[in-house]
Amino acid sequence: MLAYLRRLHLMAGVVAFATFCLSGEYMLVVEVDAMEDAPRMFYRAIHIYLLWSSLLNIALGTYFTKLCKGILERAQALTSAVVILAPGALALSFFYESYVPGLVRPIGSWTVIIASVAVGLQCLVMEFARWQGHLEGSDADARSERRSADSPGPAST
Repeated sequence: MLAYLRRLHLMAGVVAFATFCLSGEYMLVVEVDAMEDAPRMFYRAIHIYLLWSSLLNIALGTYFTKLCKGILERAQALTSAVVILAPGALALSFFYESYVPGLVRPIGSWTVIIASVAVGLQCLVMEFARWQGHLEGSDADARSERRSADSPGPAST
């Protein structure tokens, strides 16, 4: 599962980064600079959110740590799924919520909020797992290995 989620995060991050680059080119074609302030702000904001979601996925894919089986592993998988899906929802918001009257972007707004909460929960899950010693290769394992290495072996005479 570790390699699978790690790969998914990295792929989602790379695809989202490519989408970020393409959305920048699209903004040049649409001539966003000539638009009124509010629509231009919306385009640029969601463009930056695409960059944010791509870097978030790349970071999670790079530093993903496997948890031991149980509720923490399920929570980690759920929060990872939310973060993996965020770039797609933001791309949808970029293209379909650009000309919404009333300056309302529910897809983009909720995606940013939910992805931020998911990242916060991911951090809490990892910290709780580290505190409980549920990480494979956790600090508790490293400390016990250091203690056994520091303890004197059989006394030689």
